[in-house]
Amino acid sequence: MTGGLLEKNILFLKGNYFEFFKFLTEYNAAAQKSNLKFSIKIQDSDAAIVECFVNDDNKSLYFEGKYNPKLTFERLIKSEYSENLDAYFVMEFLGGYEIKKIIEIMKNNKIHIVYLIFYPEIFYEIIRFIDISFLKNFNVDFVFGKNKIEFNERLALINLKFRDGRIIVRQNVLKILKERGDYLEIVEYLERKLHSKNFAGKFGGIVEENIWKNKEYLKLDNGIKKLKTKKYKNTALLVGAGSSVDYHLAEISEYRKKLTIFAVDAALPILLAAGIIPDFVITIDPQKYCLDFFENACDLDFVLVFTPYSYYEIIKQHKFEKYYIYSYPHKILEGCLKNYNLQLDEESKLSGGAGVSLYAHDLIAYLNFEKIIIVGQDFGFIDNHLYSKNSIYYKKKCNSENKFFTLETDFFLRLIEEQATIIDNIYTTQCLKKYLFEFEKKIIENIDKIKYYHLLPIGLNVRNTIKISTLKNVII
Repeated sequence: MTGGLLEKNILFLKGNYFEFFKFLTEYNAAAQKSNLKFSIKIQDSDAAIVECFVNDDNKSLYFEGKYNPKLTFERLIKSEYSENLDAYFVMEFLGGYEIKKIIEIMKNNKIHIVYLIFYPEIFYEIIRFIDISFLKNFNVDFVFGKNKIEFNERLALINLKFRDGRIIVRQNVLKILKERGDYLEIVEYLERKLHSKNFAGKFGGIVEENIWKNKEYLKLDNGIKKLKTKKYKNTALLVGAGSSVDYHLAEISEYRKKLTIFAVDAALPILLAAGIIPDFVITIDPQKYCLDFFENACDLDFVLVFTPYSYYEIIKQHKFEKYYIYSYPHKILEGCLKNYNLQLDEESKLSGGAGVSLYAHDLIAYLNFEKIIIVGQDFGFIDNHLYSKNSIYYKKKCNSENKFFTLETDFFLRLIEEQATIIDNIYTTQCLKKYLFEFEKKIIENIDKIKYYHLLPIGLNVRNTIKISTLKNVII
């Protein structure tokens, strides 16, 4: 009986999900040697209970859990609801009742269901006992891969279809993945997501706390107008933390004396690892993780440029020159200025934007540089390499509860939450594309006064910049 049903299901997959069929049949031979120990109990015609044994002492963890899984799914589905939602990413296949529960609650049989198949051997065993031909009545896809890179690539491509996709995950599934040490970047991402669900409500309080603790540095005469009285080298180098900076550290060091270097905070440890101390470091984020960028750097002689809401310990610890910038209107800042009786320097008001590099650009333009070379502003990433190899994200966990733990975790976040897309074989996201649009807008506004150069080879094209492969093209 089960042999006939398995054959029927395999033929169904072959006719409807050919790539998944190929993967599953190829994987089955390898799965026979899998070290995953599990057992399956059939609960209903569309529901299986999976018990996994996760270590040597046969400690078991249930996918099903002690609570009614249908009630659990109902709660999770409702908690992830949004008006524009058009897809659910489900981290377990238990026979199909999860689809029916989603359709029942959403009252929308056109919503897309994407199964993330972490353990094909479990899926293969379930379809020995449960007829899955009913899947043809729904919009269903599978994400799978022989390794994590293949898995992520398939996830990125499939995610392009959706405006708003949400993950359905139960705690026991996370426990199994974590106990086995599999797909840890996904586990870390989801744990962070669950831990930080209320972070948006806390964010305003963090901003206000920093403004209060920074108020002694927010004097009228501590704005950036003092910087206009100083002399600088003619060419400004704006350094971000993207992968492309790794290709140019040697020549940045070689031409150091001919450059005025403006580094975003995440680029500081990258430059320091190459023995390069920038002239300016710009930091705007109010979160504690930014302090990691300044480890062993607060005694170094560079100009720190911060916002009233930058993380206060950074400003407090820096022993050399420090000046503030800010963008306006800013609701929290406006309220704090009034409550704390503070008045800021008008010249230090910049248009800024969503990212620190936009503030850095505005500072360079304010100081009347005629040439800007940008490097490490990639607006995309390749093979999970969103940042330079010397980024702190390769070396340690961030302190902030609202930041990812590893690059791979962040990569997974971007695939799911930020709708990753691929342009010229480079991953980018809606968020990064927005930053790129804002950056290009600033270039257009200043194109008559400033000549822009983009130091490649990695990254998306930035319009209205001159593409160069080496600093020699600009510095004579």
